[in-house]
Amino acid sequence: MLKKLHMAMLGVVMLLSPWALAQTPADELSKLLSNMQTMQADFSQTIESKEPRAKAGIGNKKLQRTNVQTVSGNMRIKRPGKFKWQMAAPMAQLVVSEGKTMWIYDEDLAQATKQTVDSRAINTPSLLFSGDPKQLAKSFNVQKQGDNVFVLQSKSSDEAFEMISIAFAGANPVQLVLKDALGQKTVVNFNKVKLNMPIDANVFKFVPPPGVDVIEQ
Repeated sequence: MLKKLHMAMLGVVMLLSPWALAQTPADELSKLLSNMQTMQADFSQTIESKEPRAKAGIGNKKLQRTNVQTVSGNMRIKRPGKFKWQMAAPMAQLVVSEGKTMWIYDEDLAQATKQTVDSRAINTPSLLFSGDPKQLAKSFNVQKQGDNVFVLQSKSSDEAFEMISIAFAGANPVQLVLKDALGQKTVVNFNKVKLNMPIDANVFKFVPPPGVDVIEQ
C-alpha cells in the first residue's frame, strides 16, 4: 500500500513539473533562439522571383519567368538587436544595426540608407535571430515539420513575409526560407556556424565613408 502511494505521488509530481509539460512548437523555437545569444556564420543566399513577360503572337499571352539571384557573405548577430550581414559576391552590400539604427550600405552605388529599428518587429531574418523570441507567437503561427524544421505562417497581411521556415542541426540554424506575398522566395544556407562566441559591440557600428550619399527613411 505504501509503495503504491509513493508511486502515485511520484506520478503527480511528474505531471506538475514544468519540464514534464508538453511544449508547443512556438515554445521550442523560442527556447532554441533564446539560447543563441550570439551567432557567426558564412552564408549563401538565393532569391527566386517570378516576373511577367509577354509572349509574342496572337493573344499576347502573359507568361512568367523565374529570375534567380545568388549572393554570399558572412553574418554576425548579438542579442539584443545587434546584427551585421556582409554580402560580397556578386554585389557588395552591408546591412548592420547596433540595435536602434539600421544601415544598408551599397558600396557600388556609394549610397547608405538609414532607418530606425522597431525592436518589437520580428519579420526580418536579422531581427528573427537577434530580436525578442517571445514575439514569435504574437506575429506567427508556428508549426513543426519533422525533428528540426519550424514553419512560421504570418497572422497578419502587414508582415513582410507570409511564411518563414527555419531548419536546425542540433542547436545550429542551418537554413532559412522566406516567402513574401509577391511570390518571391529567399533561401539562406548557413555554414561554419559558431554560437555564443564573444563579439565586440564595435562590430555593429557603422559610419558612412566620405563621399557616400546618405538617405534617411
